[in-house]
Amino acid sequence: MCVADRESDVFDTFVEAQKQDVKLLIRATQDRRIAEDETQKLWEFVTNQACAGQLRVEVKRNGDREAREAVAPRRATFCDVRYAAVTLQPPQNRSKSDGLTPISINVIHVIEISQPVDGSPAIEWLLLTTLPLTDFGQACEKWPF
Repeated sequence: MCVADRESDVFDTFVEAQKQDVKLLIRATQDRRIAEDETQKLWEFVTNQACAGQLRVEVKRNGDREAREAVAPRRATFCDVRYAAVTLQPPQNRSKSDGLTPISINVIHVIEISQPVDGSPAIEWLLLTTLPLTDFGQACEKWPF
């Protein structure tokens, strides 16, 4: 099992994991091309999925940011969770020359419903995983890593 932050969002990581049957959970940074809809990229595709549920999140203190609970006034929960299976296209500049093929993977999108009252940036994470993902509970157990 490999759990990694955004610096590991490299197509070659997914290829090697598939070859070696290594399970991945990686925070995405690349807005990749997908096979499901050539007019959309990954972020737009997943944000257009139906919200699977909402999740209460505790935000830890980090540098100048104070600790807080991500719960909006008059709401029981604060982050929308979306997920989908998706097929990532290889980078355009490498697919033909390197013989790369599309990779099937699951994507989880977690976003804070409203702007935090303290002015800090809203939480928004996109996770890519090869772990099973068939329901809201499985999506929640993979976030945050």
